[in-house]
Amino acid sequence: TSNPRNFGSQTTLISGDYTNVSSTKQAYVNELVIIASTRDSSPNQVVGVHGVGSSPQQQFEETFTSGWNLVGLPSDIVDSNYLGLFPKAETNTLFSYSGGYTNELHMNEGTGYWVKFASSGSAVFTGDAINTNDLDLASGWNLISGISCTVALDDVTDNGSIIEPGTLFGFSGGGYVASDIIEQGKGYWIYANSAGTITLDCDPPVSPLAKSRSAAQIRSEHQLDERPQLVFSNATGTTQTLYFATEIAPDAMASFQLPPVAPFPSFDVRYPNDTRLTGDESPVMEVRLIDRTVLSARNLPLESGESYVLDLMAGRQVVESIPVSEGETITLDQPYLTAIQLRKSLEINDVITSFAVE
Repeated sequence: TSNPRNFGSQTTLISGDYTNVSSTKQAYVNELVIIASTRDSSPNQVVGVHGVGSSPQQQFEETFTSGWNLVGLPSDIVDSNYLGLFPKAETNTLFSYSGGYTNELHMNEGTGYWVKFASSGSAVFTGDAINTNDLDLASGWNLISGISCTVALDDVTDNGSIIEPGTLFGFSGGGYVASDIIEQGKGYWIYANSAGTITLDCDPPVSPLAKSRSAAQIRSEHQLDERPQLVFSNATGTTQTLYFATEIAPDAMASFQLPPVAPFPSFDVRYPNDTRLTGDESPVMEVRLIDRTVLSARNLPLESGESYVLDLMAGRQVVESIPVSEGETITLDQPYLTAIQLRKSLEINDVITSFAVE
């Protein structure tokens, strides 16, 4: 028109005017051109609607590997049957989590899922973009997925401060990986200290009322790079680090929890209480080594005459003991191992033996 104007939701329209409205589902702005009746009996009757916009759709290609993957919907899909979305997925292998696993057939926005693929490949999704989403979290571990963009963890609005810092984990290379971002189409574990709601937004507020602290911030806060640690790396390059001989405040221990063990076969190392940090100087670790794994010890807390030994265990039986030194790498290729104990040992020359002479 020659005199277009923008109106609010309760404005009387006259012939030739237009207004911008937003779709309540996807929050897209669409332009509607309204032609109103000029009859006195019904001055606000709409007799024609032209130029109605539609929510723009996007295509997204998601890659996956053979075996188990953590996935989520990358956009608003009309038919969310996972076997149609992922032709290479195995039947009866889609699982959501709510205190326990539930076998599913259809996927929902904001939910993360385990799914198993017969071989590696990719899938292309076409659907309306999800620009924002409110996720309802239960107390404890939750499987979530993101929206149609990458969202940094410290851009997640968490007004109730329910996200436990340092507990966002993705799954890559056959094992868990700590993450500071939530990527489109991926599934993630996250721990909530109480039930509540968080918000993911492609255009987050400049200063959310509350932001979650990232894994990098937790690492810096507790000076983890300087702590005694064992670094495990599998053949695909996935790395998991366990800290030991490290004391922190009890209320900070929640940040070092690990999610439920991934389905077999998967790479996993953890302490028996499902954490990655302990104050014990001779800790026992539960392990699942599905392929060749390299172990490196760093910042060993040793005094004169002390050394460390790794006891490799199958069940409760020690099958091999290996000396370990600062910075040394040890190759572990025994898939039958279920546990490893790191223990201190005194050199024989430093053991003082007393004799009584009569």
